[in-house]
Amino acid sequence: MISYPFGIEDPFKGLFVEPGDFYKTMTADSNIRAENISYPTVTIYPIVVDYRRTVKEMIRAGKYSDTHDIAPRNYPVPQEKIGRVLNYKMGPFFLNTRPIKSRQVLNGFKKIGAIPSQLPELLALGEQHPELQNQFPIVALEAVEHCFIREWVVFLGGCRVARGLYTTSCYFQRWDDMPWRFAAILPENFLISGEKLIKAFHSSR
Repeated sequence: MISYPFGIEDPFKGLFVEPGDFYKTMTADSNIRAENISYPTVTIYPIVVDYRRTVKEMIRAGKYSDTHDIAPRNYPVPQEKIGRVLNYKMGPFFLNTRPIKSRQVLNGFKKIGAIPSQLPELLALGEQHPELQNQFPIVALEAVEHCFIREWVVFLGGCRVARGLYTTSCYFQRWDDMPWRFAAILPENFLISGEKLIKAFHSSR
């Protein structure tokens, strides 16, 4: 389930394949693949995260058209990073070529030496590479809000006319209804093919 503002239609409607067609369809750039079709390319994006800013200031800098359900107080900046400006290499990885759980993604990140994104890093990616979220939704698995019996995780999303921050309750479910990307900070010497990446994550339990 994905949460949108009251009265607003699904901004992704019509942009992606229907869930039933997901695993037997591929897009022109191979973001979605069927069996025996080439794996997506691993693309790395440099970002600069200014931890001198508050989360509220980071959100404002991203110039999002919607920040539904995002309460900055629920996503504090790590104490050891406050006041610093850090450079990272970031990978918004496409991993759900078949259903995958958050635990598998987190275990897979650990195997390749990557650190799952928190909200500040996701916001830096959205601010500095704004075109990405109009192509696919990008999830920060460490940007989680505990609310009642669900865990709400933040993702960047968009369409042809808008960009926004949204929340979804897929955290303890399977990621399989859209071509999600999962954001992570990469080690300096990171080098891996799309095929090895996906196989590593789907072998994680």
